[in-house]
Amino acid sequence: MSETIFVINAIFPILLLLGTGHLLRRTSLFNDSTVNSLKKVVVNITLPAVLFTSFLDTSLERRYLLLMALVFALCIVLYFFGRWVKNLLKEKWEYYPFLYTGFEFGMLGLSLFGTAYGLSNFGSMAILGLPHEFFIWFVYLTLLKKEGNQTPSVGELLKSFITSPLIIAIFLSITINLLGLTSTLKGFLLSDGIFQFLDTLAGLTGPLILLMIGFEIHIKKDNLKSSIEMVGIRLGTLIPLALLLNHFVINLALGLEKKFQAAFFTLLILPPPFIIPIFMKKGLDDEKAFINNTLMLHTVTSIVVFIIYFAMNPHI
Repeated sequence: MSETIFVINAIFPILLLLGTGHLLRRTSLFNDSTVNSLKKVVVNITLPAVLFTSFLDTSLERRYLLLMALVFALCIVLYFFGRWVKNLLKEKWEYYPFLYTGFEFGMLGLSLFGTAYGLSNFGSMAILGLPHEFFIWFVYLTLLKKEGNQTPSVGELLKSFITSPLIIAIFLSITINLLGLTSTLKGFLLSDGIFQFLDTLAGLTGPLILLMIGFEIHIKKDNLKSSIEMVGIRLGTLIPLALLLNHFVINLALGLEKKFQAAFFTLLILPPPFIIPIFMKKGLDDEKAFINNTLMLHTVTSIVVFIIYFAMNPHI
C-alpha cells in the first residue's frame, strides 16, 4: 500500500498541473501570448538553470561517451526509418519523416522526468540530452530548413548553437566540472544564496512546462486516423527498442545505473520536436494542422506511457 501511495503522490502533481493548464485555457486566465512569453522564460532562464546545476555535480565518465554516441546514431537511423515509412505508406505529407526522429527533450522530457524522479536525478537525463541537442542543431534543423528550400550555412548554425542559453549553460557547467572548480565555486561568499537561487529557478521549470502543455493540448478530428497511425508506429517501434537497449547496452554492456535506464526510456517515448511547424514552408496549412495534431496526440500518449513506466519503476 505504501508503494502505491508513493507512486500516486509522485504522479498526481503531473496530472494536476496538466489539468490546471487546461483549466487556465477554459477560463481565459491564460492566452496564447501569455504562454509564448512563458516559453521564452523557460527556454532562456529556467531550463538553462536546470542544465547548469545538473552538470556541475554529475560525475563524467568515459562510458557516457558511448551512451551519447548511441543517442546521436539512433536519431540519424530514425530519420531514415521515417523516410522508409513514408514511402511504404505512400504518405502525402512532405515533413512526415521528421515526425519519426528527434525528441521534445526540453519542453516535455525535463518536466516529466524531473517532476516524477526529482531534479537531483536529472544529471542522467542531461547527459542524454547533450548529443540530442547536437543532432537537433546541426542535423535535424539543417534537414528541416532544406525541406523548406532553405540551406543554412555552417556559420549560421554555429552562431545559433553557441549563442543558445541552453548550450552556454551546458558547456559552462561541464567546463567547471572538468576543471574541478565546482567545490571552489561553491566556497565563495554568498555562493549558497546564488545556488539556492539557481535551484529555485530550476524548480520552476517542470511546473511551468506542464501548465503550458495542459494549456496547449487540443486534439482535432481532422486527419486523426493518420495521426494515430503515426504515433502508433513510432511508439510501437521505440518502446520495445528502448527496453532492449536498456537491458543489453545500458545495463549489461555499459553497466550504468537504473537512473540512466529510466532517462533513456523517457527520452525515447517523447514526441518529436515541437519546432517542426515553426520551420515549415508557407502554403502547407493542412499539413501544419496535421503535424500540430500529431504532436499533441503524441504528447498525451507519451505522458500516459511515462506514468505507466513510472508506476512500474518508481525508484531509481
